Amino acid sequence: MTVLEGHALELIAKLEAATEGSRELDLEIAMICGHDLSSGFTPTFAYHGDTPVYEWSTGETPSYTTSIDAALTLVPEGWYVATIAQWRSGPGPRIWAATLNAEPGADAGYRHATRSSPALALCIAALKACDAKRLEEIEERNNG
Repeated sequence: MTVLEGHALELIAKLEAATEGSRELDLEIAMICGHDLSSGFTPTFAYHGDTPVYEWSTGETPSYTTSIDAALTLVPEGWYVATIAQWRSGPGPRIWAATLNAEPGADAGYRHATRSSPALALCIAALKACDAKRLEEIEERNNG
């Protein structure tokens, strides 16, 4: 999975601000992660001024932000889900947390996220892991 430079951090910020999943976020995730959407879905993305414009063709994109199964497909190679947990501190709403760890021997450590749903938390942690993996690959190229 490749992460398009510049847009990943912006998307992570959008996901961290979201209170629930949405099809618009799903589409943006699909485009940034470059997934093969062989169901016939062809993502297109453009800006009109500062406003992103999304278009769907035939087929459907996975529901990354509302489906745990779809969110799990975002976990990059070399990473694994260490925990998905729910808790409540005080009288407020329950919070979901997702932690991804890099495989043993990798220097990337772990990525953690909390949100109102497990799918959102997984999406954020996975995108953070993808960004870490991309930075690690750039570092290896520069040092190699």
